[in-house]
Amino acid sequence: MNRPLLIVICDFLLISLLSLAKFEPAQQAESLPSVLDEESPVGAEDMVAILKNALASERQSRDSLAAMLDDTQASLASKTTALEEKESRIAVIENNLKEVEGKAIALQAERRELQQQFTSTQQQVSFLQEQYVKASEDARKLQKDLNQSERSAVAATSRLETIEQELTLRREEVISMQAKMDSLEMERRQAEAQKFQLALELKQSQTTEIIIREQFDAAKDEIKEAREDVAYSRDQVSLARAEIDQARKETSVVREEKARIERRADQVIQGVGELSEQTARIERQLTESQTLTPSSLYEQYLNGHRLQTRFKASRSGTFGQVISREQQTHGILVQDADRLASVYHINQTPFELWSGSPDWEQISGRVQRGASAYSATQLGFLKQDPRVLVMPVGARQSSQLGIQAYALAKDPLAYSRLTLINGSDDAYGEIEFRISASHPDYLEMDVTALDRLIKPFTPTVGDVVINPAGQLVGIMVNDRFCMVIRGLEVEGSIQFGSQPAGTGSRSLLVRKAEQLNAMPRELK
Repeated sequence: MNRPLLIVICDFLLISLLSLAKFEPAQQAESLPSVLDEESPVGAEDMVAILKNALASERQSRDSLAAMLDDTQASLASKTTALEEKESRIAVIENNLKEVEGKAIALQAERRELQQQFTSTQQQVSFLQEQYVKASEDARKLQKDLNQSERSAVAATSRLETIEQELTLRREEVISMQAKMDSLEMERRQAEAQKFQLALELKQSQTTEIIIREQFDAAKDEIKEAREDVAYSRDQVSLARAEIDQARKETSVVREEKARIERRADQVIQGVGELSEQTARIERQLTESQTLTPSSLYEQYLNGHRLQTRFKASRSGTFGQVISREQQTHGILVQDADRLASVYHINQTPFELWSGSPDWEQISGRVQRGASAYSATQLGFLKQDPRVLVMPVGARQSSQLGIQAYALAKDPLAYSRLTLINGSDDAYGEIEFRISASHPDYLEMDVTALDRLIKPFTPTVGDVVINPAGQLVGIMVNDRFCMVIRGLEVEGSIQFGSQPAGTGSRSLLVRKAEQLNAMPRELK
């Protein structure tokens, strides 16, 4: 039985005892002993009767209290059950209240948004009402002036129709002129491409012509001897006209000898070509067999392989101002088969690979070495890696500048230690590289973090990587990986010169930025 119930029962018993007790005045209490002394037997019996009555009433009280206790326990059990039900309903109500509060917060946000929309709508309605009032006043004024200006309106309408017809004709002319300009621009670009291709073909044909001339000079003596034999045979034929049969036989013999000599000349020419190929192959083998020290390679780089280049790009700013960016750097001349180009890292140019690349409207590139200089026409993105840029160089321009081209290394792993050259800081060093198993077109630099702190030279982005044979291996695309240049094939080019707004370099740079973002994280 719990404590509150016991307290209730004790209070009830105390109240019952107090209700049964009779309190008499003090005088009666003082006179009681005399009465008891006089009638003691009767007083004792009355006292017993009173106690019996009190005991009976007490029993009745106990029975009523027991009944009340049972009723109280039953009521308490029912109240406990009701309380548990109320607590469960309260929990459900609290959950519902939380949901309602969430909905109320959302509704409050929607109410604020609707209030803002209502406010803006009210402002628009007020503005439109003002405009309507002004338009009504203008309409009334126009209505008043309409009657007076009908004739002038008819004349203005006729003039407007004439102007619209002329405007339509001018628009058609502008469209046709724009189409012609586009076609001329396309023809110009095709002509420049054909010019570059023809220059390459001319160089190749000149080289072929030199080889053929050498072969022709080698076979010229034999042909001269054959001609002398033919002349001698002709003299013999003229002197021996009488002996026609014999002369005919000698003539056929001479013809056969001439054909044999001509076949011999063809064989000599073919042998000269094979000899040239063997000579070139032997020269390559001799070049590859030579090993140069890093200091020798650096001296060659400074004296004969780098080009001083200046890039400049400009565009219009938001407020009409001109924003320009200029970059002074050095490129390296590289030759792959019949292609000759200067190679750069994108950090050496004014351009950046990111989604917010600006649209440059004026781009120029100038190459200089000593007193000789020329202006470049385009800059292409190497297909292997968008961070490496290639600028075509003509053979005539290369000879004017007096610069030698690097040959590409056929086997990048022929040497374990390679020389790195930093053109901007005039520094160089020898580093060990190993092939990357997951990236076959890249060499991974074998340098620890401790080496970076201890060694005086550490690679940076844009460093040139050369093997001991003096051949170009690649270029550092970050401070860890070297991209092996296997060819000069480009994918997308930036044309130098004026670029109208909206047709410049932005779309190409954004595309190349997406290509760079798709590359593995360690190569970025």
